[in-house]
Amino acid sequence: MSYIDVIRALANAPQGSRELDMMIATLLGWSRTEEESVEGAYAANAFETNMGAASPAVVGRVPAYTSNLQDAYELAEVILPGHRGGCGWEEGLASASIGENSNPVKAATPALAICVAALLLKATSERNSGASASGTGVSP
Repeated sequence: MSYIDVIRALANAPQGSRELDMMIATLLGWSRTEEESVEGAYAANAFETNMGAASPAVVGRVPAYTSNLQDAYELAEVILPGHRGGCGWEEGLASASIGENSNPVKAATPALAICVAALLLKATSERNSGASASGTGVSP
């Protein structure tokens, strides 16, 4: 799944969901692991990530990026440390902007809007640095 696919899904979602959280986590390098529990069942929400060669793999639950404002803020900090941003909302509509000279993006909730703004800036940054934002040459 590409940045643009995830950004579109977030921008068009009526609310946050675990499915959307998993899409973001996959973009960030998380991968599903199947850990057998004591009862022999597999943990449906166990994910593993290795965010870089120097960091060890971490197994845990994916944050609720799209439905929890604090998790959305922390996503923006992970993707874009030190950038300034803001969000606003009213009934049924939210907007967010992250980084200098960025246009506000709109989504159904503040958490979704922050996720869209963060991923859009990340995709643009990767595209501008010579990396493909989507892995397929498609850019936002």
